[in-house]
Amino acid sequence: MDEKIKIYALDSKGRGIARLKGKVIFVKHALIDEIVQVHVIKEKSKYMIGTVTTYLETSEKRVIPVCPFFGICGGCDIMHIAYMEQLKFKEEKVKNALGTFVDESLMQNIVYGNPLYYRNKVTFKVDQKLGFYEKESHKVVSIASCFLISKKMNLLLKKIQEHIPLSFLEEVMIREGKYTKETLLYIKGKKMDFSLSFLKEDVTTCLFDDGQLHILWGDGFIHEKLEKYTYKISPFSFFQVNTDGAILLYNLVKSFIEEKENVLDLYCGTGSIGIFISDKLKFLHGVEISRSAIEDAIVNQKRNHLQNAQFSCLDTSLFEEKLDRFSTVIVDPPRSGLDKHTRDLLLKEKVPKIIYVSCDLMTLKRDLEILLKQYKIKCIIPVDMFPNTYHVECVCVLCLR
Repeated sequence: MDEKIKIYALDSKGRGIARLKGKVIFVKHALIDEIVQVHVIKEKSKYMIGTVTTYLETSEKRVIPVCPFFGICGGCDIMHIAYMEQLKFKEEKVKNALGTFVDESLMQNIVYGNPLYYRNKVTFKVDQKLGFYEKESHKVVSIASCFLISKKMNLLLKKIQEHIPLSFLEEVMIREGKYTKETLLYIKGKKMDFSLSFLKEDVTTCLFDDGQLHILWGDGFIHEKLEKYTYKISPFSFFQVNTDGAILLYNLVKSFIEEKENVLDLYCGTGSIGIFISDKLKFLHGVEISRSAIEDAIVNQKRNHLQNAQFSCLDTSLFEEKLDRFSTVIVDPPRSGLDKHTRDLLLKEKVPKIIYVSCDLMTLKRDLEILLKQYKIKCIIPVDMFPNTYHVECVCVLCLR
């Protein structure tokens, strides 16, 4: 039986929160002050999860999503919220997560760019259909286009759907250099007895994986430009999926670097942040556990003619170097945050400044609580790298007490 409820808040995933029969209920695609009829789809001892069957009163902050697959495909979470309201939601999310021990005056306004057509990488799943997984599911939803990727990538999707039998496919990945106009196509599947050459005018390099990786044409990698710097992007290397967002993010990091600093860049990946800020530095040392990423970083260093940089393939959890020659350490860890060894090293070595780039608020909170034994927060700036989703990036600047 459907129940009538009023939404009084949003949770960190953008779901509406209400109370029903003495329990909290989380409702997808419901906004604050909306009155809705809900159907309970899951009930636990302390909470319920519901889905809206009827909107009785809707919020003025609600918009009609531009994408016809919203709510079916699992790619976007909050496209039903007007974009400026999405930004407010993310600012509040950061304050709610970190506000217990961070003064609100240290939190700056969110930095943002274009909310559509921003992704430079997309992976399509195939299971009798080609598209994306439903949210929290491995069921594939067929899509005709995606509003988060470019028109060129959407055109490529259409050609693949029209000309390649899905029975041959397991996965399709497209990567694009927005400013170089280069495109990489990776197809995983059964060995095909026909040519993919009809894609040559759209694809710079094509890779096919039938248990063994084959480069069908091109170099097997592409390039991207971020302002004056050029980067090699290998098929499986990490590169920020929002190109213009990366430029915003890296300029933000750069704004907190003084001229002629020595900087240690931990979890440096392919060297993208360090190289971008290198013209301000005296010396850069990038450290990363992935050998293929470091190989790309060294290629990027040479391509950009950097004489003041060094890249090392090391596990940060084993990094033992004295840090007294560095005035700033940049950390851009995975969602799991800093490992214990790195946190202990930063506390022990007392580097004057840490710039922490985080993609996960909970691990950022955990790490800050520990680092605040020796450091104080100068500022926290949210960055909207993933519009229309509930995810938010943060740049946190810490100075030695």
